[in-house]
Amino acid sequence: MNRSLVADLPGFPKDALCYILGLTTMNVSVFLIISTIGRTPGALMATLQGAKAFEHQYITFLILLGTSAFIILVFYFYHEKIHRWIKKVI
Repeated sequence: MNRSLVADLPGFPKDALCYILGLTTMNVSVFLIISTIGRTPGALMATLQGAKAFEHQYITFLILLGTSAFIILVFYFYHEKIHRWIKKVI
């Protein structure tokens, strides 16, 4: 993958991982699929939370925040099992 593609990809974090992936033999289409699937839920949740806070709908904001925290905790505590399950499925 070309490093310039990673640097120009809107919404994708400009951290070391992106640059390292640019040096691998990963196919561009695979990278785009993974980055889209991986980034979409977080971006959507952050957008919804920001919109609800802006609209002063604090109950809905707190529900979304709690849902996000729950999902993060589930993945934090069960990441090994989730990773094994994904490898088995793929």
